[in-house]
Amino acid sequence: MEYFPQKYNPELRFVINGKNVDFQSSNGANFYNKMKDFYNTTKPESKQEIPIEKESPDKVFDQLEKLGNLHENGILTNEEFTEQKKKLLEKL
Repeated sequence: MEYFPQKYNPELRFVINGKNVDFQSSNGANFYNKMKDFYNTTKPESKQEIPIEKESPDKVFDQLEKLGNLHENGILTNEEFTEQKKKLLEKL
């Protein structure tokens, strides 16, 4: 990110990844410094995935059958069914 102050003009031009972004501001240097600080702050670490508890195949298949019944009866949409089925299969 670069800052090109315009003398006597409250316009800011940032060049971000090769693209120009123009802003209007009465205090360009202050705005730039705040944006630079925000941009350069360290990103929070991504959340670690919670390990999936394995279950007995019999229990998972019983749950899959119940899930299929809910889907067949129109209680679950295709998307809901697919999402829950995937979660159950990961437990095997």
